[in-house]
Amino acid sequence: MASANSNVTVTSNVSVSDIVTDDFFNGLLYQGLSGDCPGRNFYTRTTFLDALNSYNHFGQGHSSADDSKREIAAFFAHVSYETKCVDCGRVVVILENSLPLMCLNHRAGIVATDPVISFKTALWFWMINVHQVVSQGFGATIRAINGGVECNGTTAYSPLIQSRIQYYIQYCNQFGVASGDNLGCN
Repeated sequence: MASANSNVTVTSNVSVSDIVTDDFFNGLLYQGLSGDCPGRNFYTRTTFLDALNSYNHFGQGHSSADDSKREIAAFFAHVSYETKCVDCGRVVVILENSLPLMCLNHRAGIVATDPVISFKTALWFWMINVHQVVSQGFGATIRAINGGVECNGTTAYSPLIQSRIQYYIQYCNQFGVASGDNLGCN
């Protein structure tokens, strides 16, 4: 089967649910967890998989299973970074720290109260803005998500980027794949 955008033969047909196991997902939630964190009971593997049903191309369409695993690792690296809490661990903050207060009382309220919608929102953004650049390396995913802030030419390996990269490498290792080249914003 050939990809519509290139002459690359697509051979990957991985099961995201087989890669994002209970152990993996719970490791995201409970690593370093202490105290009463807002997302502790909000995010679950089941809600992620429910949201995934609306985005069946996520982690698919790559030339190898390893490329699919790298996409899944990249997604969760960014999710971990964007939802981390210093005192609580990863994937525990329901609202992004820089979200304006007015958004809490407006249309974004459902995203903060429905975990399936929250994951669907993240997957929608990923599929529209990031999925198509995954093959260019993790650095391309950083640029697609937050390039104007983190990839502005002066912070090629800032602590922000390093944190994202560390999560990505950790998840690639957990999935048994090499992280590949082009990890930063260069």
